[in-house]
Amino acid sequence: MSKHALKREELNFMGSKGWSWFDEKRRVQIKRVEGDLPALRKVYVDENYAALLTISDNGRYRGFVFFDEPCEEGSAITETKYYGVDGEQNIDVLHCIQGKLVFMKSWATPPETRWEGSVGDFRFSVSLEDWDLKPLQKAYYKSRAVLI
Repeated sequence: MSKHALKREELNFMGSKGWSWFDEKRRVQIKRVEGDLPALRKVYVDENYAALLTISDNGRYRGFVFFDEPCEEGSAITETKYYGVDGEQNIDVLHCIQGKLVFMKSWATPPETRWEGSVGDFRFSVSLEDWDLKPLQKAYYKSRAVLI
């Protein structure tokens, strides 16, 4: 496959449309849709997933990992994980949304430089230090602006 075809495959990964290169060298894409805040994503073709970041209307950073794995709409895969000596537990969930398995997380502040997770056989590792979050932040603050 040619280099041009590989780039096109990344932009249209899992049938998604409307993505363009934000930082082609670092393989980070951006999607701007009229009336919505933009999103950034990076595709991991060899691992069959894509990671996406955006900011919600209330200012929280939202992360999504979409696995290129068919599933039944509305189903979920869960795994309980235990942390610390006190037995604190956390349940990680993959939801089936529009026929794809999705892992979701939100942060009050910009996410750390590495975001990793696993649920059953589904694992991901996203290095976020290459992601410039300024377009997301700028769009969020602009959407909150009030004329005085």
